[in-house]
Amino acid sequence: MVTAAKGPPSTGYGATSRTTAGAAQLSASTPAAAPAPLDADAPVPESANHVFTTRFLPRLFKPSLPPPPPPPPPAARPAPAPPAADAPVAEAAHPGFTTRFPPPPFKPAPPPPPGSRLAAVRAARVAKQLEAHPFYAHPGLRGLPMMTTAPTPAVAWLRWAVKVAVIYVRLAGNSVEAAIRARAAVGGGGVAARLRAWTTVIGVAVMAVASGGGPSALRKAIEPVDRAADEAADALAEAGKATAADPYEPYRALFATLPVPPIALAAAIESDEVFARLRVAGPNPMVLTRVRAADDGTVVGWLTDSHLRAVAGCGGDTIAAAVADHRLYVADYRGFAAALHASSEATGVTDDPDMTGGADGRGAEVLLGPVAVFALPPGGGSGGRLLPVAILPDGKLGTPALTPADGTAWTAAKAIVNAADGAHHELDTHLARTHLFVNLAMGCTSRRLSATHHPVWRLLTPHADGTAFINNLTPHTLLAKGGDVHLLLPASRAAQVHYVGGIVTGARFNDRFPRTELAARGLLHEDALSYPYREDALAMYDAIHTFVADVLGEYYKSDADVVGDPELAAWAADISAPAPGGAGVAGFGELRPDGSTEEGTIRTFVYLVKAVTLLIWTASAQHAAANFPQADLMACAAAYPLAVRAGPPSPGTTTSITEWLPPLRVAGRQLFLGNLLGGVVHLPLGTYPLTPLPGGWFRSARGAAAVSNLRRRLGEIDARIGAREAGEKWFKYEYLRADRVPRSINI
Repeated sequence: MVTAAKGPPSTGYGATSRTTAGAAQLSASTPAAAPAPLDADAPVPESANHVFTTRFLPRLFKPSLPPPPPPPPPAARPAPAPPAADAPVAEAAHPGFTTRFPPPPFKPAPPPPPGSRLAAVRAARVAKQLEAHPFYAHPGLRGLPMMTTAPTPAVAWLRWAVKVAVIYVRLAGNSVEAAIRARAAVGGGGVAARLRAWTTVIGVAVMAVASGGGPSALRKAIEPVDRAADEAADALAEAGKATAADPYEPYRALFATLPVPPIALAAAIESDEVFARLRVAGPNPMVLTRVRAADDGTVVGWLTDSHLRAVAGCGGDTIAAAVADHRLYVADYRGFAAALHASSEATGVTDDPDMTGGADGRGAEVLLGPVAVFALPPGGGSGGRLLPVAILPDGKLGTPALTPADGTAWTAAKAIVNAADGAHHELDTHLARTHLFVNLAMGCTSRRLSATHHPVWRLLTPHADGTAFINNLTPHTLLAKGGDVHLLLPASRAAQVHYVGGIVTGARFNDRFPRTELAARGLLHEDALSYPYREDALAMYDAIHTFVADVLGEYYKSDADVVGDPELAAWAADISAPAPGGAGVAGFGELRPDGSTEEGTIRTFVYLVKAVTLLIWTASAQHAAANFPQADLMACAAAYPLAVRAGPPSPGTTTSITEWLPPLRVAGRQLFLGNLLGGVVHLPLGTYPLTPLPGGWFRSARGAAAVSNLRRRLGEIDARIGAREAGEKWFKYEYLRADRVPRSINI
C-alpha cells in the first residue's frame, strides 16, 4: 500500500523533485546513468534534476514538430475543422490555470528546415533524452521493462502527499478504534488507550514522511496500523460476534469510525440484484460476455432450460430463444484460473509456506474458476437489468450447478464468483492493463519525443504525472513478499507476478480500444442491456478523442505530416520494439486490410489520434473505473472477498457462509488497502500544469479552446451520470463523474 512519501522522481529531460504545483527545487544537472539491476526490495534510483527543461520551457514555447525529411507529396487530407465559433479562446477559469499574464517577448517558431543548425540541436537533444531514460528489467515484476522516470512537467506532489496522509491517518484511527472497541467489548474504550494508540500511529507516520519516504519508510509507517488491525480482528474473532442471523457482523465491526458501505449489509450481500449489477457496474465490468450460440462452450454441458425457467419472468423461456434474442450472458473465470494455475506450475510454487498459516489468520486461499450465467427476461420485464440464473462454482462439467433456490450454497457460490472477479480485477484489469501498460507507452514518450517542443509530448506528459513513481513502489509494497496483494489474492507471489507479466506483454494494443473490446464480448450494440460502465466509458473516450483531434490537428494537416515526423516514427517503433531495448507492447500500429498489424508504424492522422486517445483514456477514465470502486464496493471482504477459503459448496449444505469468507485479519487489511487506494483523487482530467501565459499549457488559442470544450463535455457526462444514478438503492456507479477521474495514474 502507498502512503505519503517524499516527492517522487519526476521527469521530462532529467528529473525534478517537486513540493508544490508552482515551485521546484533547483539542483545541479547531471546526466542520468542507466539504472543498475535492482534487488526485488531495493529502492528505485532517481535520475538527475534538470529544472530548466522540465519547468520553464513548457511555459515559454508552443510545441512544434521535429524537422521532417522531405516527404513524397501524397494527396493531402483536409485539415480538421476549427473549433466552434462560440468556443472560448482562452482556457476557462480553473485551479492551476491563468491566462492573464503577458506573453513572452518571442513567439513559437515553426519547425526548423531539414539540415539546419536548429534541426541538429533538436536531434542531439532527443539523443540525450534516450540516454537519460533507459528501460530496465525490474526483478520484482518478472523482468518487465520499467522506467524510473516518466515525462512529468508538474505534479503538485505536496498536495498529493497531504491527501494520502489525511486518508492514512483516518484509516489508522479506524483500525485503532476497532481494536479498542473489540477489546473493551462495550462499544468504546478508554480515553488514555485512544491517546496512546493515536500517538503511536501519528508519530510513526510523521517520522516516516520526515525521513524522506521510500519503501522502507512506508513499511515502517504501515506496521503499527497493521498491528492495530490484527488486534481488532483477533478480538472480534474471540468475541464470537457472528450469529446465524447475521454472520457478517464482525466484518462490519471493522468499520469502527468509517461509514459502513451499503454493500456490506447482509441484505445486500445476499441480494441477487446486487450480485448481477456488479457485473455491469462493479469494479470489474470487463468479464461479462454475451452467449452467442446455444452450444457455446461457456454453457454447453451444464446449463439447462429448467435453470432458465426458474428465473422470475422466464417461465416459458429456453436457452435457444434467449440466445437468439441476445438475452443470455455469462461471466466465465475458467481461463483466468487456468492461467494463474499455469503460472504456479511455471514458477514451481502453488502458495508460499508462510502464507498458509498464521500470516493470513487461517489456511491457504482456494483458487477456483467459476462460471455464472445471467439473463434478461423476454419482453423486457426487468428494465434491462440482469437476473442471475445459475453458477458452476468450480467450472468443471459434471459438478452440480447452483441456483437461487439453493440457500447457503447459492450465497457461497456468489462469494466464489466475486472472489474470482476481485482477483482478476486486481491482477489483470487494474495492475496489468492500466498501471503497467501506461508506464510502458509513457516511458517511450520521454525517450523519443523532444521534451516541451513536440506536440505529442506536450499532450501526453500531464497524463503520466506520478505513474512511474507509483509503479516503481508497487514491487516493494503491494507486490512485495508479505504485501497486500500477496496476502489477499490467491496463488503465490511468484505466480501472481508471472501472470501479470504475461498479460502486459501479451495483450495487444489494438484490441484495447473500448469499442473493439466491447464488440469482442458481444456487448457493443446490446442496447436492451443496462450497462452503466459501457455508457460512461464510451462517452469519456469520445470526449477525449475529440479533444486529441482538436489539439493535434493544429500541427498535422495531412497524413504526410504524420509520415514525415521522424520523432513520431521513432516513438511508435520504440513502443513496439522488444524488451529490454523497447517497451515490447504487442499489436501497436496501423491495421492492414487483412486485419493484421503493421507493428510500430503510424502512417495516418486517424491512427495517431486513436493511439494517443487510448493512452489518455486508459490513464484517466479506465483507471478510475478500476481503481475507485476499491474504496466502497471492495472494502468489505464479506461482500467482495478477493479469495475464498473453501471449495465448491454442495447443494443443501448447512455450513456457515463464514467458512468461505476470508479471516478477519485479511478483511482488516482489505478494508485499509481498498480505502487508501480508492480514496485519493488528484489532478482531475481536464486540468493542465500552471502556465501563466496566453494559450495556457498548449500555448495556443486552439489548444486552449480544446481544453475548454473537453471540460464542457465532461460536465455534460457528469450531469447524465448523476441523473441516471439518482434512484439506485444499493450503490451508484459514479466512478466516471468529472470530479472522480484523475488525469493520470497517480495512486
